[in-house]
Amino acid sequence: MAGIVVETHRPDRFAFRWPVDSGGYMTTVNIDIEDHAEGTIVRLVEGAYEDGEVGIQDMLNRASDWAHALTLMKFWVEYGIRG
Repeated sequence: MAGIVVETHRPDRFAFRWPVDSGGYMTTVNIDIEDHAEGTIVRLVEGAYEDGEVGIQDMLNRASDWAHALTLMKFWVEYGIRG
């Protein structure tokens, strides 16, 4: 199942729903980008995980994946490095 775009406001907001790794439900991801005096702030919030062990595992999987993706985005923006 593919993700579903639920909101866009270029250039500062993008939101979508997509299936979790366990495949039993979908979460919503909100990405907000804000200009700041020292650069840019990217806020990424993903929510609506199920209660219980499956939801916790889905959340842990996504947390590590988002950390990796955001780190690569930083390298791309600041240094032009393509991962």
